[in-house]
Amino acid sequence: MKVYRLILVLLVLSFPLLGQNIQWLNFYGQPDIKAIAVEADTLWAATAVGLVTMDISTGQEEILTTSNSQIPDNLVRSVTIDSKGVKWISTSSGLASLDGEKWNVYKKTNSPLATNDIKFVTIDQQGNKWIATDIGIFVFDGTNWTVYNTETTKILLSNINALAIDSKGVKWIGTDAGLVKFDGTTWISFDKSNSPIPSNSVQAVAPDIQGNCWIGTSKGMAKFDGTNWTMHTEIGTTGVQAIAFDEQNNLWVGSYSGLIKFDGTNTSVYNVSNSKLPSNSVCCLNFDSRGNKWLGTYYGLARLGNYDFMAYDFSNSGLTNNYIHPIISDAKGNHWICTGGGGLVMFDRENWTAYTTVNSNIPFDNLQDIAIDKDGSIWTGTLTKGAAKFDGTTWTTYGTANSGLPSDFVMSIAIDQQNIKWFATSKGLASFDGNTWKIYDKSSYPQMPNDNCILIKIDRNNAKWICCGGGGLIKLEGDAISLYASSNSGLPDNFVTAMVEDARGNKWFGTRFGLAKIDGSNWHTYNSSNSSLPSDFINALSIDENGVIWAGTDNGLVEIKDEQWKLYDVSNSGIMSNIVSNIYIDTYGNKWLGSPGSGISVFREEGIIMGVEQSPVPAEYMLSQNYPNPFNPRTNIGFSIKNNGYVELKLYNLTGRMVKNIFNGYLNAGPYTMQLDASKLASGIYLYQITSGRYVETKKLILMK
Repeated sequence: MKVYRLILVLLVLSFPLLGQNIQWLNFYGQPDIKAIAVEADTLWAATAVGLVTMDISTGQEEILTTSNSQIPDNLVRSVTIDSKGVKWISTSSGLASLDGEKWNVYKKTNSPLATNDIKFVTIDQQGNKWIATDIGIFVFDGTNWTVYNTETTKILLSNINALAIDSKGVKWIGTDAGLVKFDGTTWISFDKSNSPIPSNSVQAVAPDIQGNCWIGTSKGMAKFDGTNWTMHTEIGTTGVQAIAFDEQNNLWVGSYSGLIKFDGTNTSVYNVSNSKLPSNSVCCLNFDSRGNKWLGTYYGLARLGNYDFMAYDFSNSGLTNNYIHPIISDAKGNHWICTGGGGLVMFDRENWTAYTTVNSNIPFDNLQDIAIDKDGSIWTGTLTKGAAKFDGTTWTTYGTANSGLPSDFVMSIAIDQQNIKWFATSKGLASFDGNTWKIYDKSSYPQMPNDNCILIKIDRNNAKWICCGGGGLIKLEGDAISLYASSNSGLPDNFVTAMVEDARGNKWFGTRFGLAKIDGSNWHTYNSSNSSLPSDFINALSIDENGVIWAGTDNGLVEIKDEQWKLYDVSNSGIMSNIVSNIYIDTYGNKWLGSPGSGISVFREEGIIMGVEQSPVPAEYMLSQNYPNPFNPRTNIGFSIKNNGYVELKLYNLTGRMVKNIFNGYLNAGPYTMQLDASKLASGIYLYQITSGRYVETKKLILMK
């Protein structure tokens, strides 16, 4: 197993703090790169954990997030640089422009944009910004806006994936419904009904110097000269994601199966088996003036030089995948994290250990759920390879081929008071007592609405609650089954996504259309119309030791305490993603919040407790508050050390990245003052930390230019 040493990331916010208590921590693995822009020696990369800016010559990077900048969301879909050097940043919560240090944010509330979910921006020869969304294109010339959508163009103009402009100013637009051409006057649509295009799912477009448009689709490549179509099967790829031409007019294609180079005759293929490419999924391409090919992949940034690929690591933890599925902790306080492609990750509050199909006998890397039995064994459900048990040494797999499991698609696992394991699968519910399997499906229990069991929870009375996808909720007591559906109960939807039981025995259910509570026989329904829920789609529910309900939605985390509702989202907290897919509350009261692509956010209002023993700080050691504070660009930092020894004084940004080594060396005991020169750093809040032997102390400072 690969073991990672934790770099403890201390995040503070520019809103109210409880002293120096750290309320938020964010952990993420190598992020997938969604878009790349290059300006001189600086590279900009769009990720789901913020906007990365990297000095190409040194490799030093910084990640701009909602905690340290005015970017409207950490889910950055694209970045484009105009002729004046202004960066146009597309996020899931609006469009931002960054001109030097000046930010402007455009949303539905202050512009004609009809949605805040911006996919990308393409800039034409006149400097107009063509802003792509799933509901149309919005053109901004710096003052005026023009809207193109299905209603105004009379063609299907939605779910836009790509937009390129040729030398004549013609716009070529890739959508999920085909290719669209716009010459400034006329709109023409090409799909499988009126052209030989390989697929209606057009993911990438690029004009060449001859005026041809190259089209990348889910089923291959084509070239269109305005009249004739040429299918390029010799390129030999499906699932095209990106297309670009280099200075020698070679065609480069990013796909789900690697990187392809086509010189007009010959094809070269790069993948993880024949190169150091970090992932076969190549999402985006950009070439700099030095001839470097920059690739954004599902597993980080890579550069292709003269010989091979060089990968860049932007992770801050040992997470192997940022798509976080359920989390649980064992009796020792170790956290076990299911991922959607990176296997199982164990975090003991200091070290990270990953179990994948590469380094262990775990059967699959996409894990759907996890539970721990009374013997301390870990049980996981996989997407297509059944269930797996891990006793700390040995992995045992249970599937349709070697057990009574009715399906290898295991969505949810629960363990009851008798230590019986319950599995919700795509072909029914199964129980296993260690020897015997029992199946509950519609053929043997006609009361069940269907066999698609996606969730199982067990209440304090050992009753089993199972969601049958789209068919409602069943309660299983022995062999007796009760059905709850929107037609006979207060459930707002028949697709139940989450469940939790409070101290009074009330059951809370999350659905796609709101939250429901049953307090015996009475139902109470909450949605965005009658409560402070920011979204009706409830992904996760949990309850803390004080009886507070925590709901993870598609638009933030909600705290429900004594009928009072409080929202935490990227605009008012340190949470990394507004989409909260999982919630786990540990024994210290830390909330572990999983996201689909942005890793884990950890939150505790009184200050996060990691449980790692810390030595008491001797009175003779001291780190003083810097002065002046705020400052620009220099400030003084005073400290005292009790004993002679090695001292480190470092400056970190709010993502936990060291941005400056202020001092690193041996000092005799005594008081000292160091000057920090931050002239090359951006305005914002930073952390400075001193380490001397076992003494560690951290304070914040504010750089205000």
